[in-house]
Amino acid sequence: MAIYSLFGAVLAGFYAGPPAGFSFLAGGLFILASFGGLVLVWSLIFGKKSIALAVLVIIFKYVILGLILWSLTLQRGFSLLGFVLGLGALIFAILGAALIKSFWRPDAF
Repeated sequence: MAIYSLFGAVLAGFYAGPPAGFSFLAGGLFILASFGGLVLVWSLIFGKKSIALAVLVIIFKYVILGLILWSLTLQRGFSLLGFVLGLGALIFAILGAALIKSFWRPDAF
């Protein structure tokens, strides 16, 4: 995931300028941290088996994401499109991992 974010940030910075590259990298790192935090929190939720805690996590996650996006749109030199594309880097990472896994044969080497 980090490799896709870094590669996309370099491409965005080259084609659209440094603010777009920084925004892409910030979006990629944000979704990586969000996904990592979600894995940690869900493991705690499944351990306690609490529906109310799961609902609170879902609600607060999207509230925090909305507040971060809102505050970033107010910053000068920050590209919202680059940030959103950086968030989408997770999709490319998942597709890349799935393709590598589907074509990987351990007996080939």
